[in-house]
Amino acid sequence: MEKLLNSQEVADVLGVQVCTIYEMTSQRRIPHIKIGGGRKLGFRPKAIEKWLKAQEQQPVGLTRR
Repeated sequence: MEKLLNSQEVADVLGVQVCTIYEMTSQRRIPHIKIGGGRKLGFRPKAIEKWLKAQEQQPVGLTRR
């Protein structure tokens, strides 16, 4: 079983403040798990990595090969 990341760790990875992570989870914009009756948040590292890749933008005018 992989270790879950906490809100601070995800904020550090993304380079944002923890309050931004809380806002993103409340808006369901980032994959997360509610733990302990919904009082704590956990983040699966693989889910965050997949989510980050999905956020990448391809430059206009360039094609993939």
